[in-house]
Amino acid sequence: IAEAVLEMYGIALDAKKMHPEAERAFRKGLEHWEGDPTTIMNNLALNLATQGFIEEAIEVLERAKALSPDRIELERNLRIIRTLNER
Repeated sequence: IAEAVLEMYGIALDAKKMHPEAERAFRKGLEHWEGDPTTIMNNLALNLATQGFIEEAIEVLERAKALSPDRIELERNLRIIRTLNER
């Protein structure tokens, strides 16, 4: 349950534009995640992209997609972030 709280905390920090702090919360939550981690990985990737860490965001999303290939939002976000990388 603590990892889910960290994910929600990260989302709240992201909404407040406190991106480095949100990244730390997502990473800490991911360290202790049990079960399918792709939701928090998706949030971490979006956070990283927002901070301009496009390559790392792509890597995180590719790992998430390998774990859950049927999650449409992972593919969608991967396409969006790859497009950002092409600019």
